[in-house]
Amino acid sequence: MPSRSLALLLGLMCFLGGVPVGGAQRIAGGPPGSMRLLEGYRHERLMGIDTMVGRIWKADGPEVHYDIGTLAGNHARQSDMRQWSKQQTIGGRTFTLTMRSDDTLILTFDQGTANFFVRGIRNQEDLAEILLMLLSY
Repeated sequence: MPSRSLALLLGLMCFLGGVPVGGAQRIAGGPPGSMRLLEGYRHERLMGIDTMVGRIWKADGPEVHYDIGTLAGNHARQSDMRQWSKQQTIGGRTFTLTMRSDDTLILTFDQGTANFFVRGIRNQEDLAEILLMLLSY
C-alpha cells in the first residue's frame, strides 16, 4: 500500500508541477526572441519555473542552454569560475561574454536578462556559428 500511495503522490506532484516523472517537459515554440538558427541546429523549449528555458544543439556540435527572464539573473557577470569577460553594445543592446574555466561560454543580454550557456565548442567554426545565432537574439 505505501508504494501505491507514493506513486499517487508523485503523479499528483508532477501533474501540479508541470514536470513529468521522466524529466523536463517540452513546450512547443520556436527559438527565443528573434534568434535565427543556422542549418543543422535544433531547438527545444523546456518547462521552467519562473523563467523561459530551453536548449539549442547540433548533432556532434556545440550545445546551448538558455535561461531568460527577470529572475534569471546575469550569469556572465556572476560567474565564480571566470577566465575572462568582455562587454559590448551592438544596436543599443548591451551584452557580456564570459569564458569559464570549465570551457563554458556564457553570453548574457542585459535587457530582459537572457543567459546563454554554451558547451562543446570544438573549433573556430563552432564559435562563429554560435555567435551568429546568439547575437541574432
